[in-house]
Amino acid sequence: MMEEPVLVAGRDRPERQELLRLLALEGYAAMSVGTLDDAMVKIGCGGVAGVVICGRLDDAQANDLLRRIRADVIVGGVAVIVIGEHGDDIERIVAFELGADEYLPPTVLPRELFLRLRAVLRRCRPAPLHAGSRERIGRIEIERSEHRAWVDSRACDLTAAEFRLLVALATPPGVVHSRERLHRFLEPGERSAGDRWIDARVARLRDRLGAAAGQVETVRGIGYRLHVQVVDVPAEHGENRSES
Repeated sequence: MMEEPVLVAGRDRPERQELLRLLALEGYAAMSVGTLDDAMVKIGCGGVAGVVICGRLDDAQANDLLRRIRADVIVGGVAVIVIGEHGDDIERIVAFELGADEYLPPTVLPRELFLRLRAVLRRCRPAPLHAGSRERIGRIEIERSEHRAWVDSRACDLTAAEFRLLVALATPPGVVHSRERLHRFLEPGERSAGDRWIDARVARLRDRLGAAAGQVETVRGIGYRLHVQVVDVPAEHGENRSES
């Protein structure tokens, strides 16, 4: 049986690769990233049950990523294990103060890491979607692991960027997502385009969703929300009636 998905974050690529190999042997669907932004994109897309932070990242300290995770109202409950750089008491205490579920020294043995990881994942964390499962939101269905979506059981032809945006709005659905948060799901080249890129991409996403376009609601001055129930399609896929 496949264990829950785990994200490994750290700047040391060989260390990450070795952890991925060991996690795979234990049955985990593991993935790795080297930067804070990439980590937040992966976590924000959902399906990540736990994060293992291996020291600093390419662009940030381990504590910076830990702080960002816990500050996010959507994904802040994900389980986090910090593998320290130094293994001293100060590093351990700071990690716990920032919200780490577990702290381990850099000399931790793989067997202990796996035991601690399993224990952390059992502690009252939301159950993630398993690979192969479809998530239904009104007329829309999403299969995150396969990067596929359907509207009224018909396949929806989305680009990679449009699919990322749909997943962002669905994590979770019914919640208002600010443009600032949605920016985290963009590729580096897209982030420089600012809010206009988000608005244009939402418009294209609505076109792609067709009969389900009305489920994507604009919340004036804040961002967007994906309705959990079927709603009427606004005329010409324009702004939601609630804005008037």
